[in-house]
Amino acid sequence: MRWLDEAVADGTAATAGHPSREALFDAVHEDRAGPVECRLLELTAVEPASVRLNALQLVYSLVTAGAETWDAAAQASYARLMDEDEAVRGLAAKLLPQAGRPDLALAALYELTDPAVRTVLAMGVLPEAAERLRHDGLPAVRFLARLSLLREAPPEDWARLDAALLADAEEAARHVPWIGERWSDTLSVLDREADTYALVGNSSARSARSRCSASAPPWPGRPVRTGGPRPWSSCRTLWRTWGFPRVRKRYAQR
Repeated sequence: MRWLDEAVADGTAATAGHPSREALFDAVHEDRAGPVECRLLELTAVEPASVRLNALQLVYSLVTAGAETWDAAAQASYARLMDEDEAVRGLAAKLLPQAGRPDLALAALYELTDPAVRTVLAMGVLPEAAERLRHDGLPAVRFLARLSLLREAPPEDWARLDAALLADAEEAARHVPWIGERWSDTLSVLDREADTYALVGNSSARSARSRCSASAPPWPGRPVRTGGPRPWSSCRTLWRTWGFPRVRKRYAQR
């Protein structure tokens, strides 16, 4: 199926309105087990990595456009969770629960050790698996699970969960995207703005900020990528994203 191979390889199938994309979507919607679907899933396992990534992105678009479980897509994404390419692994982890197999995603979460992949898988199986993951060995997974539990917890449990979240926040910020938005949104849902001020001003949190201030890039400049590790990266994420941007400004004016 040359047209599909070429459209996936050169990325034209990802272009909205392109004839190859429309032909692909029409064919898959008409026959979920047809030759076009089968070839697309085969392309998620071929070289080079860019083709695998393009194919997975198309599968993800097809999955999110429909509501039914697509087991073949789930199996294809499961097979790529240990791919040599980081972007492919991440997208596969995002796709797996979306394809209607949260059970397989949870099983993979327990099997794998890659922290980035495990974190993405956790996002896909929450809030249903929150209780099971609250004591996970990875801070990012624990943080997400406890944040999910916080949304439904009674007020008498808030202080305990706040302390647990704060203890894991700095490490969790290495793998959880937009961690501050997630946390502040949860507190907003619970109408806990006053508690947000307290968390921002917590002494241990300020200590975390001071430990990385010396190595942080000048505010508000962008970091210069050198290819090496950036020791300030997690702290920068923690305080520019995790730092409750809307509330932090008010706290500073108090």
